[in-house]
Amino acid sequence: MSYARLLATWCVLAVLMPLNGALREFGFKRVFTVPTSEILSVITGIGVILLTTRLLFRIPGDTRVPRLVGFALLLVGLTVAYELALGLRGGQSLRQLLGHYAIWRGELWPLVLIALAATPFLWRGATSRSALPPPSILGTERPQRSSRD
Repeated sequence: MSYARLLATWCVLAVLMPLNGALREFGFKRVFTVPTSEILSVITGIGVILLTTRLLFRIPGDTRVPRLVGFALLLVGLTVAYELALGLRGGQSLRQLLGHYAIWRGELWPLVLIALAATPFLWRGATSRSALPPPSILGTERPQRSSRD
């Protein structure tokens, strides 16, 4: 997979993940407690990441581990830089922003970053075509003619 495709996929995620945050703030928090809303947001965020990367990544099966590590580091690095830039621009202190990564204090956001980092390894060798059910399930497979036809 090219770095251009990786960056394009990350840009899609950069649009979708704030929508997940909006769902948490304007949806989940109106119905559930704050801790439950945070948990649901992490689950839906990981779901968005897994689905988006599954559909958009094209990582050949023979891609070497150092390249996959590079993909993972770039994805996480861009994400953290993006979050810090938006947070600082929005008036939060660096201390507040870094507090979101404190998993030892019960913060769950690092789980989302771990899932993001895992995606190049998860989808190595997978293509969007293989994500679809077999043609027979979709009803697109032509029936085989028997030798008697």
